[in-house]
Order: sequence, then C-alpha cells, then structure tokens
Amino acid sequence: ITLNKLKETAEAMNCELIYAIVPKITASQSRPSIDELLNKQAQHKAKNIVNRASEQMALEAQALNNASLQKEIERLSKNFLDKMPKDFWED
Repeated sequence: ITLNKLKETAEAMNCELIYAIVPKITASQSRPSIDELLNKQAQHKAKNIVNRASEQMALEAQALNNASLQKEIERLSKNFLDKMPKDFWED
C-alpha cells in the first residue's frame, strides 16, 4: 500500500495519518532514544575510519597511542553528528 492510499483511507475515516521510525527494543527491553542511535552510528563510523588509518600508520611506524586514537574517534563522531553526511547509515 502506498502512503497516498493510507492518507486517503485515514481521511475517509476522519483520521490523521501519522507514520514514524521507532527504534527497536533492545535485549535489555528498553527502547533507545534517537540520540543514542545517532551517537552509536557516529562512533561506529569513526572507529572504522580511525582503525583503518591506524593500521596503515602502524605499517609506516607512525602509530598513535590509545589516547590519541580515542580523541580522534570522538572528534570524528562529533563531526558526523554535526554535518550528518549522506552515507551516515552506511558501513
């Protein structure tokens, strides 16, 4: 069924069509907030990028320490949340 058809049906019933994306309930039986989902994805993307760069830097004997890696993950995460790139939800 299309959204237009749902809207027509709702109007015929003198109702309003409301649709939403709602986070799934997690194993702990709590529903994460949208902010939690955004932060988790930003961290995931940032870790992937930093880990790939870190591996390459280690091959060149230029590895960063764990504190520096974590700072870079936090910086990239914040950047992703601020600018929300088109590929934000892609791995």
